[in-house]
Amino acid sequence: MYIKKIYILFFFATLSLSAAAQTPLTQAVDFTVTFTNGEEFNLFDELASGSYVCVDFFFTTCGPCQSNQGYYSEAYMNFGCNQADIFFLSLESTVGDAETIVYEETFGGPNHPPAASGTEGGGIAATSAYSVGAFPTFILIAPDGTILEQDMWPLNGTTDTFTSYFGSHGLNLTPCNTDVDDVEVALDSEITLYPNPTNDQLNVNLVGFEGQVNIFVYNLLGEAVTHLSTAGNSARINVDEFTTGTYIIHVLDSNKSTQRKFSVLH
Repeated sequence: MYIKKIYILFFFATLSLSAAAQTPLTQAVDFTVTFTNGEEFNLFDELASGSYVCVDFFFTTCGPCQSNQGYYSEAYMNFGCNQADIFFLSLESTVGDAETIVYEETFGGPNHPPAASGTEGGGIAATSAYSVGAFPTFILIAPDGTILEQDMWPLNGTTDTFTSYFGSHGLNLTPCNTDVDDVEVALDSEITLYPNPTNDQLNVNLVGFEGQVNIFVYNLLGEAVTHLSTAGNSARINVDEFTTGTYIIHVLDSNKSTQRKFSVLH
C-alpha cells in the first residue's frame, strides 16, 4: 500500500480533515474546467444528465498518483469510456497543459479519461474547492450531487477495488469499444473462445494453425498478462487471478495471426 504524499497547499486544519476523508465534503461543489483537448466540462451539467461522476485529483510528480494512474484508466475502460453510467475525469493541481499531457500519456496508457491541468485547465481551483490535500484522491459523485465516496483508497494495485466501490452503488461493468478490434490476418485461421465472459478458465479452440502456436494475452493497457504455447488444436487459460475487465488474446504460428477480445467477470 502506498502512503499518499501530502501536498502542502492548505492549512493544517484542512490536512487534519483529509486524514479521515480526502475531501471533507458530502455534497458536490460545482466547477468548470477545460480539458487538455480543449473541451470544456461543467460538473453540474454532467450530473444533470443523469451521470455519476468519478474525479481523480492528482499532481504530475506524485509517485502514488503515477503508480495508480493505469488502474484508473482501466476502470474508465471497464465502465464505458464516459459513454455509460459514470463520467471519469482527472484534475491536476500544479502545472499546465503540456506537463499534464506528458503525464497522462506516460502513466495513463493509450486510453485514459480526459484531464484538466492545474494552471491552464482550472484544476487548481477545483481541487481547492474540494479541500483535497492528499494525492491521489478518487471520489464518486451521484447525479443528485451526493458525494458517495470521499476517498476510494487504498487500491491495492488492482481495478477490483474500483469495481467493488462502484458495484456497491449499483453501477455495473460496461466495457467500452477500444481501438483493438477482432482481426484475422489469415482467412483460413480461426479461434473460438468459450465461455466468454468467463470467471475461472477460458477454453481456446484453434482452426487452421500449424506447428508451434503461441498464445499471448494482453490487458487494455497493452501489458502482457500471460503467454503459453501449444502444438495442438486447443488450449486452456486459467483466469482466476485476472482482474475483472476486457482482455485481448493474440494467437499466431509461423504464418498466421489472429486476435480476439474476451471478458473476465468475478
